[in-house]
Amino acid sequence: MSLRKWPLFFLLAALLGITVSCAHRALPPKPYVAIVAARGSRCLVAVNLATFERLRVVPLKFAPDRVLIRPYHRQGAISQALQRPGRTPFAPASHHRQAYVISQSGWISVVNFPEFEVVKTLQLGGGLGSLVFSRDGNYAYLLDGAGKTISLLDCESWKLLQSFHLALSLVHIALTPDGKTLLGENASPSKLLFLDARTGQALGTTELGSNPGSLVILPQGRKAFVADRGQNTVTAVDITSRQTLSHIEVAAPPSFLALKPDGGEIFAFSPANSTMTILDATRDSVEQILPTGKDPVAAVFTQDSGTLYISNAGDGTVTTLDVNQRTVTADTHVGVEPHTLALTPDERFLAVVDAKGDSLAILQTGSSSLLTVVPVGTDPTDVVIPDWLWEK
Repeated sequence: MSLRKWPLFFLLAALLGITVSCAHRALPPKPYVAIVAARGSRCLVAVNLATFERLRVVPLKFAPDRVLIRPYHRQGAISQALQRPGRTPFAPASHHRQAYVISQSGWISVVNFPEFEVVKTLQLGGGLGSLVFSRDGNYAYLLDGAGKTISLLDCESWKLLQSFHLALSLVHIALTPDGKTLLGENASPSKLLFLDARTGQALGTTELGSNPGSLVILPQGRKAFVADRGQNTVTAVDITSRQTLSHIEVAAPPSFLALKPDGGEIFAFSPANSTMTILDATRDSVEQILPTGKDPVAAVFTQDSGTLYISNAGDGTVTTLDVNQRTVTADTHVGVEPHTLALTPDERFLAVVDAKGDSLAILQTGSSSLLTVVPVGTDPTDVVIPDWLWEK
């Protein structure tokens, strides 16, 4: 190589080195926001997950139990299942970004992002047992605390449009993916009630096991599974025929169910003996029973269904499970009593509420290592991470 070409050679080599270095350097985290309900402090706390700093503390009139993200319209979709004859549909508000904060005492507040301001507050007489949104976020179904009435809330006008009065007292409601059918669990007698989501008309009932609790619906909307907390079973139900298919035996009374995003398997968690029973959602059969940490209380899957994170309230840990290999890859101590957990949309971080530690633990998902702990007020109960980015 001639001497004249050496400078050009070094320049190209330097540029190549910079390119390779940038390709291997981790991108900075996106500024997602974790929204935490602090029941004891009667507030919401917003945490910036790029800097791990508290952004806002939003005072509330009540002690919050849960935070729900209102679904927003994509490509101008309107909830056709709920449009009644003679009613002109309103224009979809495609850009709203709202968190609904709810309390069992009947309070509901709406907090806008990024202002973090309470813009609406409503109190239902008789308390609030359950709230579920229509898929596009136009409407919300509100089950009262007594479980005898479902009210339909217009989320744009903030008006109660109608009420469905029930023959059975329900403990929980859910909506099928097509938005056409409401499912509601009755504790005594143990039944699953099917309702027309548009009219509230009862379509039928089917038998459940004792003390029904957590309910999941497969993505295709054909089957539902209910945790029978009063016995060692999970009930499988055919939604189309509205019939019970089977009562699947599990290791111990199941407290809650976690559905894989691909809909192929259901994980039933039993705190009484610290186990999880893996069910085949197609064959309604038990695949495997595995140990968990002490007293599992919540779980979340990655979107590819490959990893499951489990919070164990009894020993202060989060378990990372390789779902395909059925092996535990990490047990991370995060605090005193971890409960609700949530992944960032890019799945780089896991946020875990420590109910007794009054804090939010942040884990890095690749290594399952604890990065930091952020104070979030007394008795935190819930955390959500929407796909909104914080921009100053």
